[in-house]
Amino acid sequence: MRLVMKFSVSDGCTYGYEAVLPIEYESPEAAIVEFEELAVKAREAGEPTFIFAGHEEETWCHFEEGVYYSPSFLTIDEWFAQA
Repeated sequence: MRLVMKFSVSDGCTYGYEAVLPIEYESPEAAIVEFEELAVKAREAGEPTFIFAGHEEETWCHFEEGVYYSPSFLTIDEWFAQA
């Protein structure tokens, strides 16, 4: 299934942007579960990056003060409806 992954990137002070990446995954729900597992595992291991759906993700982008923030996973139609 073709999906769009959206998440915010910011240093909390001087800059920020919304990252939008196309991915192929079996479903949005499966993407949410696996992404969180990989992100938490990378953070606990002290890894700066991890690979998800062929994209290298920076671990710090998905945590703020130890709290995990999941990206949004949208179908192409949902993404275009938001535009």
